[in-house]
Amino acid sequence: MATARSRSGPSIWKFSNKGDTIMHVIDPAVLGELNERYSRVSGNVEFELLLGTTLVVIGTGASGGMIESFVRLGVKRLHLFDLDWVEAKNLAVQNFRHQDIGLPKTQALKRRLEECEFEKDNPAIPALKVITHGDFLAVSDDELSTLISEERREGRQVIFIMASDFHPVQARGSRIALAFDVPVFWVGIYRRGMAGEIVFYENGQENGRKLPCYRCIVAERYAHWDSHHLADHVAGVVKTGAGRSVGLPMAATFIDAILSHLVIGAIHKDVPDNPHGALYRRLLAEKRNFIQTQLDPTYRLGDEDIFAGVSGRDVVTFNTIFQQETPKPDCPDCGRTSGSIARLRGWRATDYTREVEAALF
Repeated sequence: MATARSRSGPSIWKFSNKGDTIMHVIDPAVLGELNERYSRVSGNVEFELLLGTTLVVIGTGASGGMIESFVRLGVKRLHLFDLDWVEAKNLAVQNFRHQDIGLPKTQALKRRLEECEFEKDNPAIPALKVITHGDFLAVSDDELSTLISEERREGRQVIFIMASDFHPVQARGSRIALAFDVPVFWVGIYRRGMAGEIVFYENGQENGRKLPCYRCIVAERYAHWDSHHLADHVAGVVKTGAGRSVGLPMAATFIDAILSHLVIGAIHKDVPDNPHGALYRRLLAEKRNFIQTQLDPTYRLGDEDIFAGVSGRDVVTFNTIFQQETPKPDCPDCGRTSGSIARLRGWRATDYTREVEAALF
């Protein structure tokens, strides 16, 4: 067993081999020291759990501030996916600086995260490790499986955050959640930043709480994409403006704040007295994994004011509605249970990658 020493003396981070898994153990004395040092947040988080969490983030533009907050709290391992580069126009709406112009967004965010790392240079705590990637749709299932398996072998919980504004990227997250049994969160902005949504999914069938998957909830989005954009996408035609979000940057910041609390809840799901874990457990139990939030009182979904007249004893809402949905038996993603080939065929329009098309045809 290898043990590192902290600046104050006690050990905080130990590696104990247990089979193929490396278990993380925190010295209770040093944990108490951290709780005292960071008393403003220690009542809301368990640092041991944050240090043992890996975030896989797809889309690093508007989500940069949220990811920075996680790193400030103690998340030490991140995989960042984005194929875009920082441009001058991004400075008005995303958390980049002039010196970032010309850099890949993942590299610019990595540099910023290294500047605000939790307990930076503390030899008792593992150093921040940020792994950058490009196009999420170009990564194979085998590569993603390896990424997840390697993180789990180190005893880390893996959580995906789908923060892209491109439907094929968001849609692929549905198959990731189902195939690899990892919690996945999706976040998106509605037209002109007037409202937005969060969807989350984790496999809880063994506890009798089968959630509707991402595709169950946003099935109309798939139908619209397939009717208007799929042919061009398969042909390799880049079509700008398809599903791109717009609006004030504060809209993304507001929705990301709600998302962050839910991710913290997922990390602390098994901690009985953690308030965020308690909310997350309730949402799981009541199947409230579709969240919509209003940023402009004039927002309408078509002609319907979905936020008006919401009342009742068991409603979870402020200016945000935690919706109850049910799984769809005919959902091509989660509604079919017969064999891997049948499941793969059901996922064809979910994945939008050449890998799946090649396997099918």
